[in-house]
Amino acid sequence: MKAARPADLGTIEAERGAALVRLTVFWEQQANRIRSALDLKSIPNVSDAFDYDAETAALEPLLRATMQRLAEAGAWDVLDKWNPDSEGWSPEMVEAYIAKAAATNAGRWSTAIADGLAATVADDPAGAVDRIKEFLSDHALAVALAGAFTTGALSFGAYDAASKSGLRRKTWRVTSKNPRPSHAAQNGESVAIHDVFSNGLRWPGDHYGNAAENANCTCRLDYGP
Repeated sequence: MKAARPADLGTIEAERGAALVRLTVFWEQQANRIRSALDLKSIPNVSDAFDYDAETAALEPLLRATMQRLAEAGAWDVLDKWNPDSEGWSPEMVEAYIAKAAATNAGRWSTAIADGLAATVADDPAGAVDRIKEFLSDHALAVALAGAFTTGALSFGAYDAASKSGLRRKTWRVTSKNPRPSHAAQNGESVAIHDVFSNGLRWPGDHYGNAAENANCTCRLDYGP
C-alpha cells in the first residue's frame, strides 16, 4: 500500500509560515517566563533567570513535531513530481533524523538565548535593565533561529525523498531578492545528490553550517535524474 500525501499538509510556503508562527509564539512565552524570573529593579543575574535545561526540554517536542511536518512537506514537494506513489519512501524514514536534529536545535536555541541575555549585562551593567527589556521584546533572534531550523527541516525532507526516489543531481536555487553573497554566487550550481555545495552545505539550512550560512535562509534545491 503506497503512502499518500496527508490531506492537511500544506504547501512549503504555508508550512514554513505556520512553523515560524509557532516558534515565535514560543519565544514570546519564553520571554514572559524570563521577565517573571528577573528583578528588573536592580542589575539582575540573568543566568538565574533562564533555566537552560527546562527551557530546552520545553522546546524540543515542539521542534520535533514542527520539523517532522516540515520534512514531510519538503518530501512531498519532490514526490509529487518524481515519485507520486512514494515508492521506497515513508514519513517514518525521517523520524530518527528529525528527533536528533530537534534535540540539537533546541540546545542551539537555548544557547543563543542564554548568550543574548548574558551580552545585555556584559559591557555596561548600568544600562543592563533597559537592554534586557529590549532583548526580551525583540523577535529578531528567534525569527533567525526559527528560519534556519525551518529551512533545514524542509530541505532534509526533500533530500531524503529525492535520494530514495533514485534522483542523482541537486541544484541550488536562491529564492530571496537579497541573498547573502555566498548563496547568490552558487545560484544554479549543480552537484551529485550526496555531495556538498561550494559553501560546504548539503542543503539549505544544513545544521553542519554556521549561522552566517543558515540564518534567515530561504533557498531551496531542485532535484533531477
